[in-house]
Formats: sequence, structure tokens, C-alpha cells
Amino acid sequence: MVLFSWKNWLRQADRRRGRRARPAERFRPRLERLESRSLPSFTFGGNFAAGSAPFSVAVADVNGDGKPDLVVANQFSDSVSVLLGKGDGTFQNAQNFAAGSRPLSVAVADVNGDGKPDLVVANSGSDSVSVLLGNRNAATHFELTASARTTAGIAFPLTVRALTPTNQVDWLYGGTVHFSSSDAQATLPADTSFALTDGGARGFAAVVLRTAGDQTITATDTVTGSVMGSVLVTVTPAAADHLAFTVPVNLMAGVPFDILVTVQDAFNNMATGYLGTLDFTLSPGGDLGNYTFTATDQGQHTLAGLVLDAGNYMLAGSDVANPAISGTVSFTVNPPGAPPPGRSGKSPAPWATPTRPASPADNLWAALSAGQDPLEPGCWHRIVRWSVQSTWYNWDGGPARMASR
Repeated sequence: MVLFSWKNWLRQADRRRGRRARPAERFRPRLERLESRSLPSFTFGGNFAAGSAPFSVAVADVNGDGKPDLVVANQFSDSVSVLLGKGDGTFQNAQNFAAGSRPLSVAVADVNGDGKPDLVVANSGSDSVSVLLGNRNAATHFELTASARTTAGIAFPLTVRALTPTNQVDWLYGGTVHFSSSDAQATLPADTSFALTDGGARGFAAVVLRTAGDQTITATDTVTGSVMGSVLVTVTPAAADHLAFTVPVNLMAGVPFDILVTVQDAFNNMATGYLGTLDFTLSPGGDLGNYTFTATDQGQHTLAGLVLDAGNYMLAGSDVANPAISGTVSFTVNPPGAPPPGRSGKSPAPWATPTRPASPADNLWAALSAGQDPLEPGCWHRIVRWSVQSTWYNWDGGPARMASR
């Protein structure tokens, strides 16, 4: 509006002076090519917990592993959080360090010239600046993290962290760790040396335990044995794989006896969860029938009250639905009254060899005959006499009733 009024004023002035009116000037816009100002795109990388009311953040490599880390000033928790970077845009859990009252900003610099990054924090609530000097508290123990429960033979991950006395991660730990376990069948990592880039923590993926029950895994520094740590893992049996039999010793014809059947996994653990049906066959003797396991059996069943004639036998068992779950055992039944070689008729352990007496009159035979060393009645014992060949005798409770066989 102002522009057009100015042009009219000029025309009127020209008329008063007798001049010819000037032609109206045309507006010619000038176009210029602008540089590209498009913004880069961003992908959400996730949220990472810090302290209460984080107010400012600094980015620096505070542990010297070549990866950027985050240092956060937490206004309401009066602390500074350090989140170590993993190098892929993600960060480890925050480690918190006390500062002054209501810290608002933080800077990272080597303020004492020792080559280690330090933290400088501005505290609005206490009108002060906190200086946190970077130092390395050497690791005093390990923290091992693993699954609380696993199945025998199944690999699971294990994490080892080197911790200081205040349970902070020793970012610069570079020792070598040796692994051991209460499970003699375990597969454990080989001795492993930590690198600076590990930041005091390493993960292992191929740990396997095979013995059922509560088992421990222990990590120990190979140089400083006091730097160690353990984790407890409960191992449950794997699936049923085969059968095991427990047969009594010194079986006698006509005397009842029991055989214990145990279902085991591939690592000889009792398959406590087995609920299948087993078929039993005695050779010679024929089919002994089937038995279906219940939860209360816990993988074991007793074939009770077996009475057999003298001879050699083989007992076989197999799962009805999966015959691969099977097992056999061979045993011998002795004739009535036959003593087992070198053992008593009731005890599985051999008798101790007697020492040679001081004189022929003071021998073991004389002692037994005098009742000075009574044996278990009703058992066969091999009595060694110095003057005669050794013979089997049946001790019936008194010297007068010791009969030769």
C-alpha cells in the first residue's frame, strides 16, 4: 500500500511540473537457487535407565576401550550415572557415583594429568563443583550369572564380571580366568584372558552340566586365586535313555529276592519324570509282565519276591512304546547251601586273612573251637588251619557243632 501511494505521488508531481507521466515500473522477482537443507533421518535406539531426573549428559570414552560412553548428571538423586557403551549404539546398565546436591551438568576431562578421565559436576543445590577422579579399583571377586535351572546335557549361557570391593565393574581387568565345577561331567569354557575391550565382563555360551542336582560353577583368576566367584545351578534329569538293574549278591535257590529297576537318562541320572510302561523278560523263565510307572515311582520300580532255581539267568526290560529305552542284567543263583568263593553266605565282604599265630597250639582253629571268636550262625566260612588244607566249615553257633563240608 505504501509503495503504490509513493508512485501516485510521483505522477502528481510530474503533472504539476508539466512533465509526461512515467510509465509504471514492473516488479520483476529474482529467483536464486538455494542449497539443500534436508534433515538426516534417525532410528530409535532405545531408552537406558539413569538416575532420578537426569538433567544433562556428556559423551566420552571413560574406560579406554575405544567405545563412547554416557555420563549423566541426575538432579534429584544427587549422583552421576556412567553407562558404558557396547559400540553398537547400546549401553550397559548404569553405575552411579555420588555428587553434590542437585547436579545439573557434567564434563569429562583429565584434571590431574594421570592419563585417566575424570568427572567434573556442577551442583546447583550446594553451590559447588564435584570432582570425581578416575581411578582403577582392582577386581577382588567375580560375579557369575547363569540360569537357575537347566536340563542335563543342554548348553546355557554364563556371564562373568570382575568386581571391585564396592561391587563396581573393574573396567580394566585383564586377568585370565579358569573354570571348574562340582559336576565331573561338565563342559566348561577353556581358560580365558580378558581384554581391555571386554570392559571387565565376558559372556560364554557353551556351558553344559550333566549330573542331576545342585551343581556349582566357579571362576578363578589364574594368578590371584582369591579373586573368584561361583554360581549355583540346579540340573534336572534329561529324558529316559536306558535301564539299570541292581541285583543282590549271593543268591540262593528257593530263597526270595528283589531286583531294583532304575530308568536313567543318557548321563546315568535317575529319570525321575519317566511315566512309561516297561516289559520284563527272564531267560530262562519267560515273560514277567509289564509295569507302568507313576509320578511317585520317581523312575524306580522293584521286581519283588523272585524265587528261582539254581542256574544262570538274564533279565531284560524295554519300554513298550520306545524299545530303545532298554537294558539287561545277568546273574547267577547258587544251589542251596553252596558257599560263595571267599565270602560268607550272608555278607558281601570277604573275611580278613588271619595273622599267623605265635605257636601251633595258639591258632585260629583252636580259637574258634574254644569259642573265643564266634562267627555268624548259619553261614559258611573258610577256616585256614596251619597244619591242614583249608576247608569250608559251617558255623552253627558253637565249636562242637562246626561241621566240615
